[in-house]
Amino acid sequence: MENLSLGLSGNFSLSNEIFNIRIPTRNIVIIATWSFGAITSLINLLVFVKILKKDLLYKFLLIMCAADFLYLSTFVFMYIYRIFCDGRLIQSECSTTAKYIDLFNELVIDEYFTSCLAIFNISMEIYLTLDRLFLVTQVKIFKNFNSNIIIIIIGIFASLYYFPLLFIYQIQEIRTNLTINSLNYTITYDITKTNYGNSKIGILTPTILSLIIITIVTFILFSLNILNIIKYKKYFDQKIKKSTYQSKIFVFL
Repeated sequence: MENLSLGLSGNFSLSNEIFNIRIPTRNIVIIATWSFGAITSLINLLVFVKILKKDLLYKFLLIMCAADFLYLSTFVFMYIYRIFCDGRLIQSECSTTAKYIDLFNELVIDEYFTSCLAIFNISMEIYLTLDRLFLVTQVKIFKNFNSNIIIIIIGIFASLYYFPLLFIYQIQEIRTNLTINSLNYTITYDITKTNYGNSKIGILTPTILSLIIITIVTFILFSLNILNIIKYKKYFDQKIKKSTYQSKIFVFL
């Protein structure tokens, strides 16, 4: 008989012959928040699809919305998978396989793929910020490049930036004998560091990559946005003065 309840501890529990799951309320809130963000990104994506031909900027915003949608929906999928498909929750013969898939998702999807999506959107934001700056300063650098080429270059860069993370950890098979001198054993999997991950460079790699991103977002992107504000304010002030001056001449005539 199936039973669904919410205990005083703030955990949802679902129990029957197969499942024995307790879901913390905090996880429910996280899933709901990420799902709302994914739906919002999807709505924005559909809006930009309709107005895509009106301005080239919408093409880049559409790609960024798609990356945001993948980023948030991946986290939602990972959380739901760990709740319902993890070998620790489903007591069945495929629990070892579920454990391996869980660890694979953690290394490749949760760590690498989502990090690539994050750096992709950061790179796109830097490009758009520079494009706006070059537009108001009348510097024609990106005008000679095809937009598709720029998106492909940013995608390749985002894929390669966090590529070293795939060589730091590995999924290792662990065999445990049921009894001493027995040929019968159980198989499980765990994440362990590789030789590269245990080296000095491997240990420092995640920290260095994160510091570079923090520096780019905190200082470079912030400084570019401040410079954009200053340049655009100066540009519009000059336009207003010119318009006012022309209006006065027209009235005088």
